[in-house]
Parts: sequence; structure tokens; C-alpha cells
Amino acid sequence: MASRRSKTVLTLMVLIAGGFVSVVAGDPLQQQIETLGMQAGAETIGIYYRGYDGKTFTYQPDEMFHAASTMKVPVMMEVFHQVQEGKLKLDQPVSIKNEFHSMQDGSAFALDPADEDGDKTLYDKIGQTLPLKDLVDLMIDQSSNFATDLVIQQVSPPNVMALMKQIGANHMNVLRGVQDLKAYEAGKNNTTDAASLAYCYEAILNSKIFTSASRDAMISVLLAQHFRAGIPAGIKAEERNLKVANKDGLIEEDIHHDSAIITNPAGKSAVLVILTRGVRDDTIGKKLVADLAGAVYDSNNK
Repeated sequence: MASRRSKTVLTLMVLIAGGFVSVVAGDPLQQQIETLGMQAGAETIGIYYRGYDGKTFTYQPDEMFHAASTMKVPVMMEVFHQVQEGKLKLDQPVSIKNEFHSMQDGSAFALDPADEDGDKTLYDKIGQTLPLKDLVDLMIDQSSNFATDLVIQQVSPPNVMALMKQIGANHMNVLRGVQDLKAYEAGKNNTTDAASLAYCYEAILNSKIFTSASRDAMISVLLAQHFRAGIPAGIKAEERNLKVANKDGLIEEDIHHDSAIITNPAGKSAVLVILTRGVRDDTIGKKLVADLAGAVYDSNNK
């Protein structure tokens, strides 16, 4: 299926009260996407799908979004990149210390365990050490912000960005750690579009970039994902015997994302990214991601 954009002569769109009102002719999937967005009250949607046959479907693939926790995927990738280069070891001990330095001015900051974090258990281990691989697992599987900042200390955002440039994910920007408020206030934000996040997953699958050991390890981490209400639920993964290696992203009352490598029973892999902005209710936002995933997957796998 050829790449598609929502801003075509097929679609007349206006924004009213933060939602879609659209008049669509011709493309049933595009119409379904815009109807789902309108019903949920979304402001913007970005989608990239590369199917088992290599063909792609896109919907606003270069629309920029706050990356939320999807930025943890490129951080994980840079860990394994440096492991391959002999700069890091997965079993090396990392001190669990709640003290970080802003990418803006170097000033110290700490994460507040009372703030939203996918995992609270790591705060009980302050003063101890854990293997780097354990922190990568917590960063992805439990979406631990504390683990993320500890891992970022090991790899550094400039190195993550260099890897993103190498793989062509030019709009995946990992500029700071989580809760680095001074960098945030200075405009250093972690952002992405659907295409760039999809290129991350394409790179994980690429034998020219990662060894089979690295690829298998990263996919294994993503397969252990705790948050499965988005793409896995939307495409009925268990019912269809699909393996979904995914990473979601959430900022309450605004951002609801999910992204995944989907492997079918024949061993073929597809990549799907769903990015949304503007849904004020988290239950509705998560359902929108699942509904969009189901619509895109079903339309491309009839």
C-alpha cells in the first residue's frame, strides 16, 4: 500500500474544540482513523506501519510529538550499541543514586518518587548497585523513570542522538533525562514523529546495525512489556498468536502512544507506531491507541 498523508484533497479538516471534524472521500482507512480521532477528542494523530510484506501505510508520519516514554527505546538501543563496541557491559554494576545533573547547566536534581513513575521499587535500592541490564529491563518493562536517568548517565544523550542520525531517525530527539526541569524549561524536550520512532524498530531488526545477540536481547526486553493495553490489545495479539514487542508512552491528559515490532506465527515481522496528542481522559486515550492499532493492522492484513 502506498504511503498516504491526511492533508490531501481527499480530506477537509477543521479543528473544533480540540477535536476532528472531517469530510472524507475515497480512503476507508483514513476515514476510520479520522473518525476515531474525532470521537476521542484527539488533536493530532501520527501513524507508521510497515507490514510483513514490506509495504507501508502512513498517516501524518512526520507530525512532531512529545516522545514521552517512547524515548526509552533509543536509550536502550544506545546501551546495546556501546556493548557491541566494548564500551559497556550488561553485567557491569551501576550505583543506585538519586542525584542527576541537568543537561542545561549541570545543576543537580533528584527524582521525586511521589511523581508519576512506572516503577517505585528502585527507590528502595538507593545506596546499592544493580547490573546495567537490570536497569534497562526496568526502564522498558516497567517504564521506570529512575532507571531511565541512571541508564542515560551511562550512555549520554549526545551518543543516543548520534545513533539516531546513523539510522536515519532524524526527528527522534533525546536531549535530556526525565524530570530535568531546567532543560525542559529551556526548550530541550524529547520529541519524535511516527516515522523516526518506526526507524528505531527497523534498526533493531537490521543485522547490519545490531548483532543477533543484541537484537534478540532487545526484543526480549520489549516482549516483557508490562503495559499492554495499546497495540497488543488492539490487534488481538493473544487471539492471533502474535508476539508484540512494544513500548508505550503516556503523559496524563495529553499524550498516548504505543510502538511495536509485531511477529506473526510464520516468523515475519511488522512495525507499527501510533502517536496521539490531546485526549484529556486517559482511559479514552488508551482505547484510542488500541482502536487505531486494530484499524491499521486489520486493514493491512485482510
